[in-house]
Amino acid sequence: MSGAEGEDASGQSMEREVRELRFLSRIQERLFEPFDLDDLVREIIGTCRALMEADHCRVLLAGRETGALHLYWCAGAGPGGARLQTRPVEEGQGIAGWVAAHGETVRLADARSDPRVVADVDGLAAASSGALLCVPMTRRGEVLGVLQVVGRSRGGFSTLDGELLGRLAARIAVALDNAWEHSRRREADRMAALGRAVARVLHDLKNPMQVLHGFVHLLEGRPGVGAADLEPLRAELEHMRRLLQELLSYARGETAFAPRPTEVRPLLDEVALAVGPEARRRGVALEVEGDCRGPVALDRDRFRRALLNLVFNGVEAMPDGGRLRLRLSEDGARVRLQVEDEGVGMPPEVRRAAFRPFYSAGKGGTGLGLTIVREVVGMHGGLVLLDSEEGRGTIVTVLLPRPAGGEARGVVAECG
Repeated sequence: MSGAEGEDASGQSMEREVRELRFLSRIQERLFEPFDLDDLVREIIGTCRALMEADHCRVLLAGRETGALHLYWCAGAGPGGARLQTRPVEEGQGIAGWVAAHGETVRLADARSDPRVVADVDGLAAASSGALLCVPMTRRGEVLGVLQVVGRSRGGFSTLDGELLGRLAARIAVALDNAWEHSRRREADRMAALGRAVARVLHDLKNPMQVLHGFVHLLEGRPGVGAADLEPLRAELEHMRRLLQELLSYARGETAFAPRPTEVRPLLDEVALAVGPEARRRGVALEVEGDCRGPVALDRDRFRRALLNLVFNGVEAMPDGGRLRLRLSEDGARVRLQVEDEGVGMPPEVRRAAFRPFYSAGKGGTGLGLTIVREVVGMHGGLVLLDSEEGRGTIVTVLLPRPAGGEARGVVAECG
């Protein structure tokens, strides 16, 4: 190497170190700012891609409450820059999912022939080469996510590149952990105050509800009043009863958990039967498909309530009618349950907020449906995956383990 070439390489190295220090300083500042996950992820993706001189960068984050994995990447460009995209990823799916599961760095000169690659997870299709570097973001022994860069026009990623991306991942993990903890404490305080207020209001609403039910009963015996005339009123009262029960249970923070061996398919049939009248009234056809071998350890009442929330959500997502499918199948050592609608779907901002308490993009709901689903499934040691696109419907996937000894375990970790 000539003197000029050496000076050029030294200059490039120094410039890279300066950019790294600036990024690490910016991440440090993030610890003291309001936490916006999308903005932070977008900044991580852009900076890591530039520092690593890679074609693409992807971030995989593990949820803090459900353990569900979500993949983030930037695509296209608009007035505000590249659009942040996201999708759920199952454990072990793709090289990114493998690194999240094993907590080990993967560096490959050409990953395109690696059997672990999943095209739409690892993003190699649009890369200039098969070069890939993927490192875990670990904090206190827990993998919080994964940083992955793919494609490089000037060759593969070196050991030094791996060390650099590892340093970035370690600092990002600290920022994420601190921000999530701050957000969790703030949300816990807010929910405690809100829960007390909700409990008082709901207690006062019980008597008016009982009076309304009494009037319906009296009307049943009046001449000229048929059962069909009262059906809409009954349906609305039942809807109000469900909303009140949902709010009251959440406000009380009910924690009793009693799993028992439960056959899942009969439970699905029971839920479909309960939702049937409302579905028919809205022009929605319910279909229950599949089965699984043997019972699963479930708290039947809690899990039934979670299923009712999912199915009612699906029905309400199709104002013009359609088909709602409830699918049951085996997935290795897990049971897979899917609720798929043909409804309006969710834009990205709604999808990301879907599990937040009291968040509702529609009208007339409590905003607790998916929150309760997440908590109930988490109690059973399971995961909830949400796949939705505006105009193309929604698929909610529930994955339940079959633990040794048939006993359910507690939730490990939340969806980002």
